[in-house]
Amino acid sequence: MVTGSDRGAPADSHSAVSDAVTLHVRCYPETGGLQTLTGWPSAHREAVTGVSDAMRTLASEIETRTSFDRVYWRVEPMTPVDLSTGPGLEDGTDHTDTEDVDPVTAMTDRFYRHLEHRETLTGTGCHLLLAWRPFDSNLGYGTTPSAYRRVGRRAGDAVTVANIGATEMWDTRAVTVNIAIHEVLHTFLSPAAARTVVGVGCDHSLGTVRELEDGVREVSPMATAYAGAGTEGTDNDTRFSGTGCGHHADFYRHDGVEGVHTWEHTTKMSEGTLEAASQYVEDTFGE
Repeated sequence: MVTGSDRGAPADSHSAVSDAVTLHVRCYPETGGLQTLTGWPSAHREAVTGVSDAMRTLASEIETRTSFDRVYWRVEPMTPVDLSTGPGLEDGTDHTDTEDVDPVTAMTDRFYRHLEHRETLTGTGCHLLLAWRPFDSNLGYGTTPSAYRRVGRRAGDAVTVANIGATEMWDTRAVTVNIAIHEVLHTFLSPAAARTVVGVGCDHSLGTVRELEDGVREVSPMATAYAGAGTEGTDNDTRFSGTGCGHHADFYRHDGVEGVHTWEHTTKMSEGTLEAASQYVEDTFGE
């Protein structure tokens, strides 16, 4: 598993030098099905490796496309999180499971409280929960809650969740890896940056669906779960379709769904994703 930067990332997420920045992601497995296991199962290891590869590429691209002299990256595997215990639960002060609180909001709020309790918030980092909830229809494949949606010196810490329990049960390992990358990328994008690239504020539309040959489509991370979504009579690239925005006509590239019999997934980010993320990071971390 790749655990850090090959570019010598400084200790802080934003370096002391104004012309350098670090893309910092911390990854936390959720306990539950993992409680009796030692070490990280392969699904979690491959998800983190995929995120690491994506951050390495993104850092290199941002350095090329922006005014930063150096762009570093850091992806850290962290100790597991058990959301059934922890801050507020022992003394009964946690009220996130009340009827007027959405269950997904409750889960992400509790995760954030765990991060506060652990003192792992950095002010400029992304915190990825690798959830193991294969039957959680409310969570679906994951979420990036609006309360903690974007990372940056002016935005603060971001929290995001990839439900790899669902992708492992209902889909494939390639989908698991792409969903982990997908949810992390949400925190390095914004509607404004997406709009400058694809004309709409939906960051799913930064993804690509490419025709490799007749009947075969290749799906990039931001398009994963949306490649065939909303198209009547066509299977999606995942067992369940994403429920967010993503009109196919707005995609950076979408080669259609007619006659598709095979969906493949690539961890390679689209040119649109790289450009929009570069704009967001420069606007957010730049002086």
